Amino acid sequence: MASGGKRAGGLQAAVICSALVLLLAPAAAQTCYAGVLSTPSTNFDLQYSSKVLNTTLSYIKKPKTTYNRYCFNLTAASPCNSTALCCKNSGITRLSTVSIAIVPTCIVKGLTSNFSLSLADGTNAKTAFRFKINKASRKADANVRIAPKTSTAKALGSTTVCINLPAAAGLCNTVGSLCGGTTCKVNVTTSKFKPANLTKPKSLPCCLTGNVNIQPALQTDFAVTAIQLTPTSPVTGQPFTAGVTVTNTGEVAANPGSLGVWADKAVQAACGEAADQTNATVGLIAAGASVNVSFTFTAGAVGNKTFRAYSDPTCAIPEKSDTNDQLTLSYTVVAAPTSTVNLVASALAITGYAGPPATLLPGQTANVTFVVTNAGTNPSPATTYALWANKATVAVCNAAGPSIVAGVPALAAGAATTITAVVALPGAIGAYMLQLIVDYPCSVAESSEADNTASYAYQLAVPAGPLPDLAITNVLTNPGLTGLLPVGQVLNLTFTVVNQGTAASLPGLYTIFNNLLGLPLCGALGTASGALGALAPGANQTVNLPALPLASIPGLNTLQIVADSNCSSLEADKTNNVVALPYNISSPASSLVPNLGITNILATPSLAGLLPLGQLVNLTFDVVNSGTAASVAGLYTIFDDLLGVPVCGAVGAVNGTLGPIAAGATQTVTVLNFPLAGVIGAKTLKIVADVNCTNSANGSSNSFAALPYNTGALLPNLGVSNILASPTLAGLLPLGQLVNLTFDVVNSGTAASAAGLYTIFDDLLGVPVCGAVGAVNGTLGPIAAGATQTVTVLNFPLAGVIGAKTLKIVADVNCTNSANGSSNSFAALPYTISGVDFVLDSVSVVPLLSPLVVGGVYSINMSVTNVSRFSGLV
Repeated sequence: MASGGKRAGGLQAAVICSALVLLLAPAAAQTCYAGVLSTPSTNFDLQYSSKVLNTTLSYIKKPKTTYNRYCFNLTAASPCNSTALCCKNSGITRLSTVSIAIVPTCIVKGLTSNFSLSLADGTNAKTAFRFKINKASRKADANVRIAPKTSTAKALGSTTVCINLPAAAGLCNTVGSLCGGTTCKVNVTTSKFKPANLTKPKSLPCCLTGNVNIQPALQTDFAVTAIQLTPTSPVTGQPFTAGVTVTNTGEVAANPGSLGVWADKAVQAACGEAADQTNATVGLIAAGASVNVSFTFTAGAVGNKTFRAYSDPTCAIPEKSDTNDQLTLSYTVVAAPTSTVNLVASALAITGYAGPPATLLPGQTANVTFVVTNAGTNPSPATTYALWANKATVAVCNAAGPSIVAGVPALAAGAATTITAVVALPGAIGAYMLQLIVDYPCSVAESSEADNTASYAYQLAVPAGPLPDLAITNVLTNPGLTGLLPVGQVLNLTFTVVNQGTAASLPGLYTIFNNLLGLPLCGALGTASGALGALAPGANQTVNLPALPLASIPGLNTLQIVADSNCSSLEADKTNNVVALPYNISSPASSLVPNLGITNILATPSLAGLLPLGQLVNLTFDVVNSGTAASVAGLYTIFDDLLGVPVCGAVGAVNGTLGPIAAGATQTVTVLNFPLAGVIGAKTLKIVADVNCTNSANGSSNSFAALPYNTGALLPNLGVSNILASPTLAGLLPLGQLVNLTFDVVNSGTAASAAGLYTIFDDLLGVPVCGAVGAVNGTLGPIAAGATQTVTVLNFPLAGVIGAKTLKIVADVNCTNSANGSSNSFAALPYTISGVDFVLDSVSVVPLLSPLVVGGVYSINMSVTNVSRFSGLV
């Protein structure tokens, strides 16, 4: 029994039941005044608890395991039951003992001492209560007896006492099974007293008996807690999205089943009534958690409408309450404006590498260009676009998982702008589809939404045959770049470009950049550039640049050397084409200089909490010149997500003019509808007051400000479960063994997964890497949120080498739907391959002569034992 209690009759610790019944054995052979325990009793109320102890209680001797906790209320003192003889005078009596009966089989079947008594917070109850378990015969009830200590009883208080029972299958591990039903037999003994109305008063306790109800198991309950329309006032005939939030307001994790929605339904929906749209399954929701489900509608006629959402519209899920299953939102469908805006996406293409798109390499970056035109008759406000490097279906407003989200500037009627974005290409060869949508959050009222999207099909393949691979080596600077360098410093720069690939490179260019954020775009102009000749495999070209001017702004700067800056050669690796050299420029002594800083930043809405993808915010901030000289006119820029120190010349999503600002003066800047990052996760909005470092050094500590925020959206979450191998992988398996595999891929996320691949490795240790394929592959998905795809693979060949192996099933080979090595997207099955194993026991020669005679004839006898489970030839 737990160390917090005393044992009866010298019973060993291992004998105490793991039962979770709190029973106080009736006072042994003691006469008492009989009374009836009311049901339910406010003093002795057994109840289920949803809490599972995730850590082993330190005072439980053995075994170490996980425990379910069952609790009851216990009051040390209360008025007597007025119907009982012993309590006719309604006197206050103190609790002496409580006992609850346990069915005999739970004792006979070996409940052990891994049963403990604790308070509600899990601490040991030994300081407040004594308890012991009495073992009974095979037919008689056993019991657990609990007695408050004197100090507890005198305190006249109330507390909650819990029994901790191992959460293991096959044991009497619920109150119901231990008590043998839905109630528990309870005996309560109070302190002794003398009823005044008896002829011969005696000092005897009051013994109350009766049954205490076991409260029902924890219940499920779901509520529709929010509805959000985008746009909030849809235009008639145009699409809009509805995000519906379903919250688990119950006590246990559960799946609410389906979710039905109506675009316009003012009256309450009935169970089973057909909805305009239904999501077949919402997926498992933890207690207290919420999920968001999106629907797309086409707005109806102009007028006031009532959007209705109904969780579990078929009423198939038993819940504590059905009154919170429905929620409505009033909204207005508006007419299309007579003067219109119409954003059109066109000319989507991947550029930046030599040759057609088929020469793009897996895992590299590429430049995507497209044109946005305002074909309407009114100016369009600033908004955002979203790009997906691989998306099978046409993009819609606020669709999940874009590769990049960035700004589209305001456009006059009839105006157009060309936008270039750098995207990371998928990591595996194959056919892909680039998808674009302009006005990603659908915040702009347009005459037509149908032309906001564009698609572009492309191939990723590794070209057959050898490839060049240019790298920069042997970089020398004179003077060296360590320490502080004066303003106006010039540099002698020498470096070598070597072709370490297996094919000749094409003629191209090298370019030198001062202060450029990240990798440059193909063909970008720098501080200096020059010709780079065709280089055979193993050949190199040395470049010498005398008197190269460094940046003239004091502070940290970065010099970048880029080989093949115009991307003329298709290479095996582009990452080694760039070398970055940091250096510092000193400030002139005793000079009047400006000093720009950013203060008083206000964001509307606030950046606190979780923000949706495509969120627009209004920003206001002050740029203060705290220096001793007026600043030169320049630019400010705002990045939607930038870690680290901004680099001179790098521009963000929105830019604007700044200054001149006199010494001590302030310029207030207001930016409306700034688009936040379109990728889920923690982000950092960064405002830079001096883009080109005209007045301050690169990364001057007060010339920029950082605002953290978080974005979220609906995401898939693929996991592998219910794996069955035939024959089983247990024991030793022979070389060449084939197995049949069946497994489920479950999408426990909140959005449908994109189509992808699964793969199976016959032996793989560690976390699988995106794009790595195993012995057998197959197609997977799309899988709706909460849905399951069952996969069967026949005659899968196990590893052909003897030893311990690990079969690994990966549900998302190319990480199309999950991060590299997402913890639940793969499953590992260990197995062991064995083979024939011969042991040479003994060798003898007949006749036994020493030394052996030349030309003699002898018999050599050998004893060989096959110690394996497989047959074979010696």
